[in-house]
Amino acid sequence: MGMSFVLWCQHKLLRMSDLPWRVFMLDSRSKLKACMKIQSQYKSQGNQLIPDAPAEQALVYQRMFEVLTLHQKMADYAFYNWRVPEPERHESALARNKAALTSEFTLWEGYLGKMGPQSYIAGKNFTMADVMLFPHLALCVRFG
Repeated sequence: MGMSFVLWCQHKLLRMSDLPWRVFMLDSRSKLKACMKIQSQYKSQGNQLIPDAPAEQALVYQRMFEVLTLHQKMADYAFYNWRVPEPERHESALARNKAALTSEFTLWEGYLGKMGPQSYIAGKNFTMADVMLFPHLALCVRFG
Protein backbone atom coordinates (compact mmCIF):
# COMPACT_ATOMS: atom_id res chain seq x y z
CA MET A 1 0.00 0.00 0.00
CA GLY A 2 1.55 3.25 -1.17
CA MET A 3 1.37 6.61 0.51
CA SER A 4 -2.19 7.87 0.26
CA PHE A 5 -3.44 11.33 1.18
CA VAL A 6 -7.04 12.28 1.65
CA LEU A 7 -8.58 15.62 0.75
CA TRP A 8 -11.95 16.82 1.81
CA CYS A 9 -13.39 18.27 -1.38
CA GLN A 10 -16.99 18.86 -2.37
CA HIS A 11 -18.11 17.13 0.86
CA LYS A 12 -16.61 13.84 -0.35
CA LEU A 13 -13.39 12.16 0.67
CA LEU A 14 -11.13 11.87 -2.36
CA ARG A 15 -7.87 9.97 -2.58
CA MET A 16 -5.02 12.21 -3.63
CA SER A 17 -3.49 9.26 -5.47
CA ASP A 18 -5.80 10.31 -8.34
CA LEU A 19 -3.28 13.09 -9.05
CA PRO A 20 0.47 12.94 -9.44
CA TRP A 21 2.23 13.56 -6.11
CA ARG A 22 4.60 16.07 -7.69
CA VAL A 23 1.68 18.48 -8.26
CA PHE A 24 1.56 19.24 -4.54
CA MET A 25 5.25 19.99 -4.36
CA LEU A 26 5.15 22.68 -7.05
CA ASP A 27 3.91 26.25 -7.35
CA SER A 28 0.42 27.74 -7.22
CA ARG A 29 -0.15 27.21 -10.94
CA SER A 30 0.30 23.48 -10.49
CA LYS A 31 -2.04 23.50 -7.52
CA LEU A 32 -4.55 25.41 -9.63
CA LYS A 33 -4.32 22.70 -12.28
CA ALA A 34 -4.78 20.01 -9.62
CA CYS A 35 -7.91 21.70 -8.25
CA MET A 36 -9.30 22.05 -11.77
CA LYS A 37 -8.68 18.34 -12.40
CA ILE A 38 -10.41 17.34 -9.17
CA GLN A 39 -13.35 19.60 -9.98
CA SER A 40 -13.81 18.17 -13.46
CA GLN A 41 -13.33 14.58 -12.33
CA TYR A 42 -15.81 14.82 -9.42
CA LYS A 43 -18.14 17.50 -10.80
CA SER A 44 -21.30 15.48 -10.22
CA GLN A 45 -20.49 14.82 -6.56
CA GLY A 46 -21.10 17.29 -3.76
CA ASN A 47 -21.13 21.05 -4.21
CA GLN A 48 -20.50 22.40 -7.68
CA LEU A 49 -17.40 24.55 -7.26
CA ILE A 50 -17.46 26.01 -10.77
CA PRO A 51 -20.93 27.28 -11.74
CA ASP A 52 -22.56 26.53 -15.09
CA ALA A 53 -23.85 30.07 -15.70
CA PRO A 54 -21.33 31.84 -17.98
CA ALA A 55 -21.19 35.12 -16.02
CA GLU A 56 -20.74 33.36 -12.68
CA GLN A 57 -18.21 30.99 -14.17
CA ALA A 58 -16.19 33.86 -15.61
CA LEU A 59 -16.05 35.58 -12.21
CA VAL A 60 -14.92 32.37 -10.50
CA TYR A 61 -12.17 31.83 -13.08
CA GLN A 62 -11.09 35.47 -12.82
CA ARG A 63 -10.76 35.27 -9.04
CA MET A 64 -8.99 31.91 -9.25
CA PHE A 65 -6.31 33.29 -11.52
CA GLU A 66 -6.04 36.53 -9.54
CA VAL A 67 -5.01 34.43 -6.54
CA LEU A 68 -1.73 33.85 -8.41
CA THR A 69 -1.01 37.59 -8.19
CA LEU A 70 -1.78 37.57 -4.48
CA HIS A 71 0.55 34.59 -4.07
CA GLN A 72 3.39 36.38 -5.84
CA LYS A 73 3.02 39.54 -3.76
CA MET A 74 2.88 37.47 -0.59
CA ALA A 75 6.05 35.63 -1.55
CA ASP A 76 7.83 38.86 -2.49
CA TYR A 77 7.17 40.25 0.98
CA ALA A 78 7.28 37.19 3.22
CA PHE A 79 10.38 35.61 1.72
CA TYR A 80 12.38 38.73 0.84
CA ASN A 81 15.03 38.17 3.52
CA TRP A 82 15.31 34.52 2.55
CA ARG A 83 15.56 35.09 -1.22
CA VAL A 84 17.81 38.13 -1.31
CA PRO A 85 21.39 37.84 0.00
CA GLU A 86 22.06 40.10 2.96
CA PRO A 87 24.44 42.52 1.18
CA GLU A 88 21.81 43.12 -1.52
CA ARG A 89 18.85 43.77 0.79
CA HIS A 90 17.26 47.21 0.95
CA GLU A 91 14.65 48.40 3.42
CA SER A 92 13.02 50.36 0.58
CA ALA A 93 12.47 47.11 -1.39
CA LEU A 94 10.89 45.45 1.63
CA ALA A 95 8.67 48.50 2.19
CA ARG A 96 7.69 48.47 -1.50
CA ASN A 97 6.80 44.76 -1.29
CA LYS A 98 4.74 45.38 1.85
CA ALA A 99 2.90 48.27 0.17
CA ALA A 100 2.14 46.07 -2.87
CA LEU A 101 0.78 43.31 -0.62
CA THR A 102 -1.30 45.80 1.36
CA SER A 103 -2.72 47.16 -1.89
CA GLU A 104 -3.55 43.62 -3.03
CA PHE A 105 -5.39 42.92 0.24
CA THR A 106 -7.35 46.14 -0.22
CA LEU A 107 -8.38 44.91 -3.67
CA TRP A 108 -9.60 41.57 -2.25
CA GLU A 109 -11.48 43.34 0.55
CA GLY A 110 -13.18 45.38 -2.17
CA TYR A 111 -14.23 42.18 -3.94
CA LEU A 112 -15.79 40.90 -0.73
CA GLY A 113 -17.50 44.25 -0.15
CA LYS A 114 -19.05 44.20 -3.62
CA MET A 115 -20.46 40.70 -3.04
CA GLY A 116 -22.33 41.85 0.05
CA PRO A 117 -22.80 40.31 3.48
CA GLN A 118 -22.84 36.52 3.85
CA SER A 119 -21.08 36.14 0.50
CA TYR A 120 -17.96 34.41 -0.67
CA ILE A 121 -15.23 35.84 -2.89
CA ALA A 122 -17.08 35.21 -6.17
CA GLY A 123 -20.72 35.29 -5.14
CA LYS A 124 -23.30 33.85 -2.78
CA ASN A 125 -22.00 30.28 -3.06
CA PHE A 126 -18.72 28.67 -2.06
CA THR A 127 -16.67 28.15 -5.24
CA MET A 128 -13.29 27.04 -6.48
CA ALA A 129 -12.16 30.66 -6.10
CA ASP A 130 -12.60 30.29 -2.34
CA VAL A 131 -10.74 26.97 -2.41
CA MET A 132 -7.81 28.70 -4.10
CA LEU A 133 -7.88 31.82 -1.89
CA PHE A 134 -8.13 30.33 1.59
CA PRO A 135 -4.69 28.67 1.81
CA HIS A 136 -3.04 31.92 0.81
CA LEU A 137 -4.92 33.87 3.46
CA ALA A 138 -4.07 31.22 6.04
CA LEU A 139 -0.42 31.47 5.08
CA CYS A 140 -0.51 35.25 5.52
CA VAL A 141 -1.96 34.84 8.99
CA ARG A 142 0.72 32.26 9.76
CA PHE A 143 3.52 34.61 8.70
CA GLY A 144 1.91 37.58 10.43
